[in-house]
Amino acid sequence: MNFHDFFGGGMPPRGPPRNPNEKPEDKDEYYKVLGVSRDEDIKKIKKAYRKLAVRNHPDKGGDPEVFKKVSEAWGVIGDAKKRKLYDKYGKKGVELGHDPNEGGGPDDIMSMFFGGGGRRQRSSASGPKKGKPVVHPLRISLEDLYKGKTMRMRITRNIICRKTGDEPVELEEVEDTFTICSACRGRGVVMKTRQIGPGFLQQVQVQCEVCGGSGAALNPGFVQKQKRELLVVKIEKGMRNNQKITMRGKGDMIPGQLPGDVIFVIKQQPHKTFKRRGNDLLMEKEVSLVEALCGFAWRMNHLDGREVLIKTEAGEVLKSQDVKAVNDFGMPIQDTVDFGRLFVMFKVNFPEKGELKKDQLKMLETVLGPRPSNGASKKSDDADDDESFYLEDVDPSTFGKMEEHARGALDESDDEDGPGGRGVQCAQQ
Repeated sequence: MNFHDFFGGGMPPRGPPRNPNEKPEDKDEYYKVLGVSRDEDIKKIKKAYRKLAVRNHPDKGGDPEVFKKVSEAWGVIGDAKKRKLYDKYGKKGVELGHDPNEGGGPDDIMSMFFGGGGRRQRSSASGPKKGKPVVHPLRISLEDLYKGKTMRMRITRNIICRKTGDEPVELEEVEDTFTICSACRGRGVVMKTRQIGPGFLQQVQVQCEVCGGSGAALNPGFVQKQKRELLVVKIEKGMRNNQKITMRGKGDMIPGQLPGDVIFVIKQQPHKTFKRRGNDLLMEKEVSLVEALCGFAWRMNHLDGREVLIKTEAGEVLKSQDVKAVNDFGMPIQDTVDFGRLFVMFKVNFPEKGELKKDQLKMLETVLGPRPSNGASKKSDDADDDESFYLEDVDPSTFGKMEEHARGALDESDDEDGPGGRGVQCAQQ
């Protein structure tokens, strides 16, 4: 059976019937996006595209949607073949790669029966890709994150400049500085075939020898060299650990690419007094038993160097692990005039064993009241037989491990009565 028999005596129609109510294809849309006329010279169109791309680039604070439309328009108008199809047939002609009212080749015929319409060619955004960013960690003290700081960082990077000058070319001029390598088509690598045995061939990917793997070569009149530059990095008040500060377009300039960014990543250094979580600060404060019972006041040096007075109210009793807070004494909240809170965790230092004398204990009882007897003074008929026991210091981790503790003590005893010691002897009667 041939195609003639399969299709019932004739080929399918060359294209879908025209719809009389269908609106004609707008063949000026891309030109309007670029702000040029249909008969404009390609050089002037390219210049218009560059200005719009720079102005609307997302990395420069532009509108991403406008940048996308501009790139799409240049992807078609900047290509001679696609422009010809667009001028004649509009977007549909560009997508199909031919007159939309005509049928395609055999592939299009098969696709009509086995999976949809004809082949589509997706127009891609034109222009070089952006280079990889260069990341530098910045070790910043908590004081500098509290007060803010301006740092001057010297970097060495590769730039592309004119042979007659030392300044890097402007962003809109980047595409004029290089030509895509024709050998590797900008990929930087090529496929080569080598024989690994009788009748066996292997394809391997190797670096392009023409461009040295860069994918592009500098045009005459431009040169690439190293330059040492000074970058001013502003640490704003309240910035946080791992927050990034991006310097747009300050990375290496490589033929075939837009310059990448330099990214500084804040690495907050540990502080001996304060711990930070978000915009709040936490510190530990040791107080004596008298201060815990009677109240206290202390002068604290804050992160900006000022001395502040912090106190509790008279009669306010503090216990160990109690946490209090002072509003607006934490970290500055970035881009606002507000501050976080300062949390203070208290640790009460009690007197050491034997430090208080009997007369001091009596004075404490006079102030705090007598100690409850809990039956200790109760007389019994067998008072002489009463036994008293004293509490001893103990390791809390041994709770529930008496058997192991006893076994350990027994092992120590065995060691003492080992081969060199005096063991238990049994005499047979």
